[in-house]
Amino acid sequence: MLKQILTGSIAAMLLGGANAQAETLRVETIYPAASDEAAAVRTIAIDRFAGREGSDFANRIEDRLLDAAIDGQPYFTLLHRSQAGKADAILGGGARVRVTETEFSQQRKICVEEDEDGDCVRREKVDLACVRLAIDVRPRANLRSAEGHILWSERLSRSEVLSYCPGYDDEPLIAPAVDLALAGAADDVRRALAPVQAIEDIRIMERRKGMPRDASKAFRDAIRLTKQDERGACEAFAALEPAIGAHPSLLFNLGLCAEQVGDFATAEQYYGQALADKTSDDEAQAGLRRIGLYLAAESQLESREPQ
Repeated sequence: MLKQILTGSIAAMLLGGANAQAETLRVETIYPAASDEAAAVRTIAIDRFAGREGSDFANRIEDRLLDAAIDGQPYFTLLHRSQAGKADAILGGGARVRVTETEFSQQRKICVEEDEDGDCVRREKVDLACVRLAIDVRPRANLRSAEGHILWSERLSRSEVLSYCPGYDDEPLIAPAVDLALAGAADDVRRALAPVQAIEDIRIMERRKGMPRDASKAFRDAIRLTKQDERGACEAFAALEPAIGAHPSLLFNLGLCAEQVGDFATAEQYYGQALADKTSDDEAQAGLRRIGLYLAAESQLESREPQ
C-alpha cells in the first residue's frame, strides 16, 4: 500500500516539475521507527516528566510527535495524561541537568601596558585562572503499553564543556546548551517512535571511463538531461544498456531510476551488479540500505492497517 502511495506521489512530482538539483535523481523514501512496537501504537498519553527540565522536555517531545506524519496524515493521536485510560500507550520520562565547575590554568598573551590613547604597547604571556563548565544533560523517555509493558525506553544523555577566563572572557550561557541538548533528545524520541518520510536528491554516477566513445557521449547527454527531465534521463540510460552493458555507472543509475519509481526488485538487481566494481560499491550499498529501510518502514505501516 505504501509503495503505491509513494510511487504515485513521485510520478506526480516528476510530471509537475523538474528537479532543481543538477546531476541527481529525486527519491521519495521513508525511514522506519527505531522501535517496531512503538510504531504500531496509535494513541499516546503523555505523562508527567520528572526533573527540573522534565516539563520542558515533555513539551518538546509533544511538539515533535504532533509533527510526525505520513503523506500529510498525523501518525499519532496524542492525549492528555488525564485520558491515559483511553490510550494505547503512555509516554513518560524525565530530564535533569548537572553542571560541574572546575578550575584550570591557561596561558595567554595579553596586553600588560597601554599608551595614553589606550592602545596596547606591550604584550606578555601570562597564566590565567580559568573555569571549565561541564554540562551534563540527562533526558530519558519510555513508552509503555496500557498494560504496563515497556515498548521502548532510552537514556538520551548529552554533554558539553564550556570554558572561560573571568575578567577576560564573557561567562558562557548554560541555557542555550541545555536547549540544544533537549531539542536533540526530543528529535531522537520522535525518530524512535514513528517512521520519517523524506525526499532526497541522490547523486547519479558520472564516471565514463571504459565506455565506447559514442556511448560515452550519449551517457554524458543523459546526465545533462537530469537537470530538466529526470524520467527522460532514465529512459536514456535504459536505451544505453545494450551498448554499455555492465558498466558500474550505468548499472547504478539504472538502479536509482528503478528505486525512484518504487521498482525495488529491479533496483536491487542493478545495485547488486554494480557492487561487482569497487568504483560504485559505496553508492550501491547505500541504495540497497535505503531500500531495506524503506521496506522495514512499509512493514511497520502495514501492521497499523485494519485487518
